[in-house]
Amino acid sequence: MKIEDNSGTQPEITQPTLTFNRKKLRARKQKKIRTTNSDMNAARHGGKTNNSSDEFETDDDFEIPKPSKKKTCETKTSKIELNADGDIGRQSKEKTSEAQEYFPFNGERLNMRSKAENIISIFQNCLSKERIDAIKAIGFGSMASLSISSVPTKLGYWLLSNYDHKTNMLNIGSEKLKLTAQIVNRILGIPMGKLEVDEVDKGAYVDPVILEWRCQWGAKSGLKTVKDVLTRIKETTNHGRQFKLNVLVVIISTIAEITKQSTVNMRFLKSITKDAVCTEYNWCKYVVTCLNRTKEGWNGKEYYNGPITFLAVSTLVCLIFSVSDPSYAAH
Repeated sequence: MKIEDNSGTQPEITQPTLTFNRKKLRARKQKKIRTTNSDMNAARHGGKTNNSSDEFETDDDFEIPKPSKKKTCETKTSKIELNADGDIGRQSKEKTSEAQEYFPFNGERLNMRSKAENIISIFQNCLSKERIDAIKAIGFGSMASLSISSVPTKLGYWLLSNYDHKTNMLNIGSEKLKLTAQIVNRILGIPMGKLEVDEVDKGAYVDPVILEWRCQWGAKSGLKTVKDVLTRIKETTNHGRQFKLNVLVVIISTIAEITKQSTVNMRFLKSITKDAVCTEYNWCKYVVTCLNRTKEGWNGKEYYNGPITFLAVSTLVCLIFSVSDPSYAAH
């Protein structure tokens, strides 16, 4: 709701002034007609009279007063709005410029590197109780309930276009959703521990844990795709450390980030040493970090390698539950 501050506007200033000047002008004209010859002679010789015409010979009385530049500036910027709490407050230009722009649905398609069906494939290949228990032990047992096989490409493009990686805000028109680590935890149910997930620099794959993981294909094996890792899970029956690392690689490459070359994400493996407890790490924050990083590097045309599955699921869940639980959405 906007209320213009119109104090000192043109109609209130000029109309009374014009009315007064016209009356004054008529009175002066009548006095001039009644001026005697002696008064006119005295005026010609420089004498002062009570009816001197010097006052009305100027055209200043007919000019419409113009508000000062300062007032003009204040009139344009002095807008009062109701804030979210219903209180009246001025909206600054800085706040207006920081608002997340909304992009209408335009039918553009998003090319995606990762597929949501990868999560389903894990549990299809892990039918033994020992393997299911192993997945639960690392804190990712909730992934069994993520039964999404794909994200519509047009929906994905629209959601990604309306996500602001600087503020973590998703603007879908009717609502603005703030995607935080807490939201990831409530939606995906993955661990949100106190430890940060550490990564190796891009391309630096000489970390001991990464080398340990890659040795299952041979010392000189190349980079692997998600399909390669899923095949390895299917071909083996173990449920130890190697199996857990394989599951983590597939899940993180699907719900967080995959490489732009469609090979699996190995950078986070640096954190999973033999003494590490997987549930003590903040995987929820890591998902948000990957979302912001990949959105910032996306140019709108190339393949997207970030967590589009999470973006779609979180939007649906937040819209469903925000009515009964406003903590899901930030208006």
